[in-house]
Amino acid sequence: ISSPSVQTLEQALCAFAQEQYPDDGQKALRLQLLVEVPPVVLVVHVKRWVGAKGASKLTKHIAFETSLNLPKALFPVNGVAASEGREYRLLSLVVHTSTG
Repeated sequence: ISSPSVQTLEQALCAFAQEQYPDDGQKALRLQLLVEVPPVVLVVHVKRWVGAKGASKLTKHIAFETSLNLPKALFPVNGVAASEGREYRLLSLVVHTSTG
């Protein structure tokens, strides 16, 4: 969520589904999250820290609604069609406000 272009939960999920190359773009290691079959219950934990050593806390706002349809970008070509994805309703929210 550290990217300036990520302002909503849906944008964060789409960004997480993009191919990432943590080895400085050498493409020897590829990370990507895709959903083949949507879960019955979806739990989303938004990472609020950037960096490993000397990490800093992100304070930007991420907008979300009380319902969520998983974006098409989360589904692989051979997985469940996005139109068959589940609609999720917000049932609980935890906000951790520690400064340390």
